[in-house]
Amino acid sequence: MSNFRGYLLKLGDTIFPNKYIAYESFKSTPNQRLEIEAYRDANALLHRVASKNTKSKLEFNTIGGLNLSQKEEIFSIINNNITTVNKIERRCKIEYWNDEISNYAGNGNDEFYIPDIEYTIQSIKDDGYNSDIIYKPIRIAFIQY
Repeated sequence: MSNFRGYLLKLGDTIFPNKYIAYESFKSTPNQRLEIEAYRDANALLHRVASKNTKSKLEFNTIGGLNLSQKEEIFSIINNNITTVNKIERRCKIEYWNDEISNYAGNGNDEFYIPDIEYTIQSIKDDGYNSDIIYKPIRIAFIQY
């Protein structure tokens, strides 16, 4: 039986809506090994010292054609789950689907930061009361502390 419960990301207690993720863009680099030191001895044998801790990176594009209210919904979920008083750090706790172990990791306790996000406007709908902005796909990344 699969451990997958139907979502890829949960920020705090809030599941990030799959409907906004362009699945083919979702990239997960779980459990990245961190090398502390590497050297070759007198016999040219490589010796590596790796940290016992690993770090994960998650990134994806949103679907294209988001309107302003959809973009605001996405970033409301993100901003409402920032865990630090200093909001400029954009630190949040995430539970995520980890393909390396075919299970969820983090249990909502792993801290990630969100690097700067670039927004590209696809078009503007300007007809008075129903004006709107339409966005090209937006890349969002989460990098573990």
